[in-house]
Amino acid sequence: MSLLPSINLQPNNLTQQFAMADKTPPAIPSKVTSDDGKHVVENLAELEEWRYKKTDVWVAVYTGRYDNDMVIAKVLHLTTSEPSEKTTREIDALKRLKDKDCQSAPHYKAHFRRQTELGYEHWVLSQYLEGVIVDHTQTVNGMDLRNREHEAKMEAAYDVAIQELRRCGVDNGSYHLGNLLWDSEGKCYILDFEDAKMDDEMPPQTPSWRLWRDNTPLPPSPTKATLDEQDEPGTEDEPGTEDESGLENEPRVGDGSDLPIVSDEQAEHDRQDSPDEQSESNRQAESDGKAVSRRRPSNFP
Repeated sequence: MSLLPSINLQPNNLTQQFAMADKTPPAIPSKVTSDDGKHVVENLAELEEWRYKKTDVWVAVYTGRYDNDMVIAKVLHLTTSEPSEKTTREIDALKRLKDKDCQSAPHYKAHFRRQTELGYEHWVLSQYLEGVIVDHTQTVNGMDLRNREHEAKMEAAYDVAIQELRRCGVDNGSYHLGNLLWDSEGKCYILDFEDAKMDDEMPPQTPSWRLWRDNTPLPPSPTKATLDEQDEPGTEDEPGTEDESGLENEPRVGDGSDLPIVSDEQAEHDRQDSPDEQSESNRQAESDGKAVSRRRPSNFP
């Protein structure tokens, strides 16, 4: 039995409401119960706030407790009572990974629906994994994408994870660093399966590490006003000089999101041809940051 009163809403009105920038879904309380009363998630804490993805679809990510276990809760707010195709894909992929006992991705826990005054929340619960998300400018647990030796270790860990997923018949379909989680030992986990492809739908070539790395947007460049505030007389860095971290200051480049899928074999061939060549996106002279949570930077898709 639904815990909320039945609401008669016109779909057209809902779409118009969601299209308004200031019409975000209702705040999620610290404890929620499914409409059928079979599922309860407690101690909810926000990891990623509501994001507007497309017409009448919002998404948020939380941590919480379910059946005495820590879980990650992805919440999609829709205008329909039925889950979207992306939600169904995520559920199917997580179930497959659990059935195959995959050790390189979270396992499925549960899914349920909860009605709100603006539509329906579709909850997908998965196993909570400890770790951090690393981008181009961070040094975390000894991992730094600006250091070629560190990156080689990360690439090797990624190769283990992606090959295990493919043996399970799953490809996450969304290749960027925001969907890779790294634990304190340097193990890589692959996250986010709403664009998953399974079995015959999977690409014939294994998505390479270079594709994931170069598809990741760089942090936005600071504005001129911000630079003027930060710079002091006599402290400007000329191109080609080193900053406090010992790294060369390089011009900023694009995110490489238009690159085609490159196989691991081709990536290795490229490295052998040009051993001293390094991707521009991997040599940014940003100050070191510390990733203290699983929260994705705001510039991640």
